[in-house]
Amino acid sequence: MASKAITIYTPAGTAPHIGAHDDAFIYDTLLGGRSGRFGGLECTAVSANSVQLSGGGAVNRGYIMYVPQDDTHTINIHNCAQGLMRHDLIVSEFTRGDGDTADSHVFAVVEGEAAAVPTDPALTVSELATAGDINQIALFRLTVGGTGITEVECIADDASQLTEVAHAAVAASCTGAAASAQTAATAQTAASAGTADALAVPRNISLAGDASASEEFDGTEDISLTVSVSKINGKRVYIQREQPGSPAEGDIWLW
Repeated sequence: MASKAITIYTPAGTAPHIGAHDDAFIYDTLLGGRSGRFGGLECTAVSANSVQLSGGGAVNRGYIMYVPQDDTHTINIHNCAQGLMRHDLIVSEFTRGDGDTADSHVFAVVEGEAAAVPTDPALTVSELATAGDINQIALFRLTVGGTGITEVECIADDASQLTEVAHAAVAASCTGAAASAQTAATAQTAASAGTADALAVPRNISLAGDASASEEFDGTEDISLTVSVSKINGKRVYIQREQPGSPAEGDIWLW
């Protein structure tokens, strides 16, 4: 089929011609292809080993789910090994069905690897083109230690928030046919200039591996990273006042 009309009348007794993927196409177009939090979704740690989602939902390539008003959705989290840390991601996970198999759209947790300097786990990403395809969108990052959750961080943009540039483009088109391309370009430039000094969502810049450092950057000023080095090429670094008597093979000693 070269094309498909969605908003047409279907006579009684005729099989429905509109599916969930058609609905997702409409939402994905209206949202400009943005996925992420939807309607102000929040994640709150309610115990050392559980978080609750509330106040909104998520959109994943146009497929939407949400936590109903005055309700919450609880997700349980495993402890991490003592002395190590772990990054877990709360995600929107959509799995495409087919035939007698229904689509699935759930909030899930993707657990990271325990480490001295934790990193985010890899997610499953697909175009949701065929049955069984899975696409995960990261919503929140949990830092987990030996005693449970120590930090909850939102890492997804709010997909329901139109940018100022988009508002400017809509305003220009609504002024009528007399609005020229130059006027629209000027409106977009002015809108962009108003938000150029600060990022809409601050980002965390960090180093991982032998060296570690972390600092939040919002675009308004320069930042400096204080770097801590405890290993070189995976080998522990030891610093002491006197020369070691019998260092272990592979260790790096400074005195």
